[in-house]
Amino acid sequence: IDGETGFLFDVKDKGSVYAERIASLVNNPNAYKKVSDACRKRYEQRHSRESWIREFDRIIKEISE
Repeated sequence: IDGETGFLFDVKDKGSVYAERIASLVNNPNAYKKVSDACRKRYEQRHSRESWIREFDRIIKEISE
């Protein structure tokens, strides 16, 4: 999610745009922590092994009813 769990870039963006975004996090530890924490939370909620198991169980229960 742009600005929340990372950054999205236009395909035409130059390396300087990437560097500016990286520098904005390097120079602001609070912003880095916020993005990092949001990214980890999203992973745990949607992409972790445990979340896949929960979702798979939910689907199995749904089609078994």
